[in-house]
Amino acid sequence: MKLFVVTFEDVGFATRKAIRGLEMTPIEAKAFTEVSVAEGTLPEGIKAVLGGEISTTPEEGDRRGSHKVFVSVRVIVEAADEASVYDLEPPAGLLSRLADFIAGNYHLALEGGWEVADVEPEAEATQRPYALPA
Repeated sequence: MKLFVVTFEDVGFATRKAIRGLEMTPIEAKAFTEVSVAEGTLPEGIKAVLGGEISTTPEEGDRRGSHKVFVSVRVIVEAADEASVYDLEPPAGLLSRLADFIAGNYHLALEGGWEVADVEPEAEATQRPYALPA
């Protein structure tokens, strides 16, 4: 089995434009991973959380104050090959928990259409700030 950095993305809406630029830092990702491993809540094949962010575009939004947002989450996945990663069913529960963590106290309503946006072999994509759980 090989390790891959997988970026999942979803679209949603937020009531505050200030949500733009919020992120999960490497330290927060490490802590989230450690707690999830200890609780046994990481889905099968997911080895670690690397981080994530919320972005918007300046032209998105409507008069009621609803702003379109893009949520991106990066995780390390163990899989046989890159093609099998693209066939992976996105771990929606984990990804939604991560999106809520990143959003903090801001209201975020996601469409729930998580998709694999990018896959890179782990060694090429990142130098992990911490060791993977056994």
